[in-house]
Amino acid sequence: MSKPHKIKFFLYFPSHAVAEQAARELKAKGFGAKVERDPDEGAWLCVASKKMVPDLAILSKLRRDFNEMASSKGGRYDAWGTTVVK
Repeated sequence: MSKPHKIKFFLYFPSHAVAEQAARELKAKGFGAKVERDPDEGAWLCVASKKMVPDLAILSKLRRDFNEMASSKGGRYDAWGTTVVK
């Protein structure tokens, strides 16, 4: 866990426009971001990504920030994920 990982963060929104707005805000903060329709959720998914060393304190702060951003736009933050880096 001491090496940089490409970490993805998953935020769901009720409309395409709101998901795109979130993606623009995330890009301005240095994240990669893309928007796609999630057929299982019936919502719009904004996938943010950033290459970083996983750190509990940073990930906890990002969780709070993403929860706040999503809820302020009528959406929700789901989780983060990454692949194994050897």
